Amino acid sequence: MNTEIEVSPLYLSLDLDENAVAQASVVIEVRPLVMHLEIAALAQTQDPGSSDIWGSRIASLAFTLAEDNEAFRRPTLARGQVLRMVKLGTRCLIFSSDGIDSMQPGGREVEIYWNYEHLSDIGLLSSWALTMAGENECWFLDSRKHLIQVGDRGFIDHECSQWFTEGNYVLSYDAEFKLIYISGQNEGWAFDIQNRSLGGGLRRITGLTTDKLSIGQEVLTPGLFEITTNWYDFGSRAYKSIRSVEFSVDTIEYLEAALDFRYRNVDTFKTTPWKRVNPSGIAYVPCYGLEFRVKLRSNVPQHVHLDNIRVMGTLHGYDFLNAVGWAPNANPNM
Repeated sequence: MNTEIEVSPLYLSLDLDENAVAQASVVIEVRPLVMHLEIAALAQTQDPGSSDIWGSRIASLAFTLAEDNEAFRRPTLARGQVLRMVKLGTRCLIFSSDGIDSMQPGGREVEIYWNYEHLSDIGLLSSWALTMAGENECWFLDSRKHLIQVGDRGFIDHECSQWFTEGNYVLSYDAEFKLIYISGQNEGWAFDIQNRSLGGGLRRITGLTTDKLSIGQEVLTPGLFEITTNWYDFGSRAYKSIRSVEFSVDTIEYLEAALDFRYRNVDTFKTTPWKRVNPSGIAYVPCYGLEFRVKLRSNVPQHVHLDNIRVMGTLHGYDFLNAVGWAPNANPNM
């Protein structure tokens, strides 16, 4: 239950003495190199290729020097390959490829026991798809690519998996701006914890330092402004024709707008051509469909503060009962 320590592989390069090789009578025998590494006060270890959980007696109050320091070993309830173990409050969460388990200590002093609980049958996407946001909260991508928050209110699914198209991501937490960075090889995202919104971010981020510096494989440049709203049917399942979209923004720089649309809720969204937002904040984007998402972007770097979006159009075949779901004179007992 101590602070997690991650150790990367150690690579050694061995060179042969040219004088020894030049002597024909010298026999060179190569054997495996055995090394002993000692880490003080290590309370947990994990084998990325195993489905078992190990417990060490080193951190216990009754620890005595022995040949075997292993206190217990047991398989995960999820029966999957263990990918990450994190301390969350007073318990430890075990994230495996096939599910999530909880392990919480009980008892007192030398009479310590563990309470095990199976929490979910949906596992972690990868060992790097998890980040801590304080001592009592963590964020991760599950195997469905759903962004999950775990904290005092339990598991919260933020339902933005439709944007994640790659097979693996690295999650990092920015404590200063309260952002969760979700970085892939070709795309990057930033989730605002306070506003519960997902925006474009930086790709190939491998982590954040204590000085809030990004670490990546290449020069990192911020992307241009672009947002996409959630989908809306505007309170009716009838078809609609959109004429224009009005934006309340505090900029006079170049902006473009478009609409994602579909005719059935099982269809994938299609996108209209991008249209210029005029100085009055209006973009004329003709579109017909059932459900829509509003898109806004900028082709030049700028700060944009968006206050409101207003969609103007026509609702076809309007039905009052379909819109509100009740009739004023209906019999409530029917």
